[in-house]
Parts: sequence; structure tokens; C-alpha cells
Amino acid sequence: MTRIVLAALVALTVGVLLLTTANTKPTDAVFPGANGLIAFTSDVDGDSEIAVMNPDGSNVVRLTDNTVRDDDPDWSPDGTRIAFTRYDGADSNIWVMNADGSGQAQLTTVADNEEPAWSPDGLRIAFDTNRNGNSDIYVVNADGTGEAPITTAVTQESEPSWSPDGSKIAYTGQGDIWVGDIWVMDSDGSNAIDLTNEPGTGDFNPDWSPDGQKIAFASNRGDSVDVYVMNADGTNTINLTNQPMSDGRPAWSPDGTMIAHYRQIALDDTEVWSMNADGSGKQNLTNAAGDQSDPSWQALTGDDRIWGDNNCSQQVDPVDSLFVLRADAGLSTNTGDCPDMAQDIEVLNASPHIWGDVDCTGAMTPVDSLKILRYDAGLSLSQEADCPEIGSEVTIPL
Repeated sequence: MTRIVLAALVALTVGVLLLTTANTKPTDAVFPGANGLIAFTSDVDGDSEIAVMNPDGSNVVRLTDNTVRDDDPDWSPDGTRIAFTRYDGADSNIWVMNADGSGQAQLTTVADNEEPAWSPDGLRIAFDTNRNGNSDIYVVNADGTGEAPITTAVTQESEPSWSPDGSKIAYTGQGDIWVGDIWVMDSDGSNAIDLTNEPGTGDFNPDWSPDGQKIAFASNRGDSVDVYVMNADGTNTINLTNQPMSDGRPAWSPDGTMIAHYRQIALDDTEVWSMNADGSGKQNLTNAAGDQSDPSWQALTGDDRIWGDNNCSQQVDPVDSLFVLRADAGLSTNTGDCPDMAQDIEVLNASPHIWGDVDCTGAMTPVDSLKILRYDAGLSLSQEADCPEIGSEVTIPL
């Protein structure tokens, strides 16, 4: 929803670019971690829904499925929830859901709210709204309480993106002749600075790098809309895509090595692409009918462990079996920063398990020790349904 920016940008680029309203929406900051799933907007069946896929484009799973329009997905910093915009007729509001699409809940109730962006602490969500007749940036608590404005000027501010340390927000604000520039302000709305200030061009879709050192954005300052990157102070701007198609909505990977973005191939044909952070290695991830856009990259911020490595020595061996036997006998199993034996843990994207219960029967017994011994000897194992394979890496949320 780049309201005034979109109008000016289209006026400047008519006849050159294939722009649609859906593809001028922003993506939001990603937070440091391992690279997880990519959430995106897909209308492959003619109805805009939120979907997720692996970073290589495989295993596409639809999370929403209804008769209204869902888009603008943004992962929470811990990778467990997604904020998004739901359009119901002329009304649009901010919603959240769990990473698997369950637990959908509406946060805002006043009409015309879009473009959610999580704060790094996961407690607040910034968004933009036209409720006062011009675009302002507001925040709301992640439970829907405490809604309040950050900007209140008569100028237009939209497309918020938090810095990873939470101290600043990048956004699209008015430049000359109402064409957008990339601005940055303190998270309370003070000390706003115009970073790009390129006369006669439109800059939009800001996205902070996970280390907070750079900002990716889209701009029409060349012969087409391209993805650019600059230092967080606005210096050293580099065109990463530089080709005739329309590219936009950059989204950094959590490890900072890649950037996802949309590429408009033709009218009503937009795909999600990825590239290395220097612009090399471009590849089409979706390659599907209709519009696929609005990428947002999940950060896996947990602790990687090996299932069955109960003393966290980075291997599964008979010592782990001894730890299970000691825990089952009520003896000490001090392992430093390793999860306590028999402690309930949540394995990311899986069911809760007990650390040390390697066959996932719901109790830690000598059978678990036997399983570890059999695994270490290379013998066959039978596991409960949905139990991680012994020896496989699992991610435990911190």
C-alpha cells in the first residue's frame, strides 16, 4: 500500500514498467538467525493467500485458505508467528497466526491498516494506516492492545521496517514532489532523516539487513524498478538487479547472505526470486501461474542440538545412554548448557518432547538408553510417529 508514492511513481514510469498495486507493497525487516522458511503471497488459484516454502522454492504449503484477500506476511523475530494483512471488502486489518497457519487472530479493528512489521523483541507490530486521511505509521502490541501512532504529520509515511536492534524504523516518506524517499527515524518517531533524497525518483520497500549495517530497497531511479542496497546511513548505493523487469520488495535472509525479492515477468505474472547479497546467483523460486510476491524470511533463532546427544557432545554415543540411565535412576546429569534430562522442550516446527526421551513415548526409561546403544551400533530403530530421528539435528527455541 504505497499510497501517494505509488501514484507519483506510476506517473513517472508509465509505458516502461509493469507495476501493480500488489507488487508495490513492502517487505519488513528480518532478524538474525539461521535461514528458515520463506513466507509469501500467492494467488496461484486466483485468490490471494499466505503460503510458505523452503528457501530453494520446494515444499510450498498454503497457510490461509478463504474467500478474502491475505497478503503482506511478516515473520516474528523468533520465527513462530506471522503477521499479515487481511482485506475484507473495503476493510483491511492486521492479523497474526502461528507458523503453521493455526491460531489466526485479528489485532486491529479500525479500517485501512496494512503492512505489518514486527519489532525485534516480538512485543509490538508497526503498520501503516490511512485512518486519518493520510498515511501514518502506528504500533500495536502483539496481543492487539496499546494501539498508538508513531507519526502524525500531514506528510505521508508508510512501509515501516524496524532495525534489528529496535532503536530505529526505516520507512517510505515524502521526498520532492511527493515522490517517496527512504527515511529513518528513532523508534518513537523522532529524529527523522531522509537517506536517499533523489529528486524525481521513487524509493520504497526498505528492509534492514540482519546485522543492521545495510538497507535494501526498491527504486525507479534507473530505466526500471530495481533492488538496491545502501549503507544504513544512506551512503554507497548499489543496484543489485539492474535489468528491464520490475524488481522490488527485497527481503534479507536471516544469515545476511541472500536477498529474496519479487520480479514481475509480465502483467499478472510475478515470481519470488532470490539472489546472493551482492546480486549474483539469481534464481526463480516460485515459477508458478499468477502473482507470487511479498517474501518474508523466517529466522530460526533457537539452539541446534542432535536428537539423542543427551550430553550435547555433538555426537550420539554410549555416554548418552549412561546419561539416560542416570536420569531415570534419579542421579545427577549435570550437562552445563545442555537441556536438563527429562525436561519438556519444544522442538521448532514439531511437537513438544522430553529431552532424553529419544523414542518419544512420553517418559524417559532404560528403553531410551537401549535405543541410543542400538543407534551407536548401527542397528535398526523403530520410532514413535513424529519423533525426530536419532542423530538428526533439531532446533530448540531459546
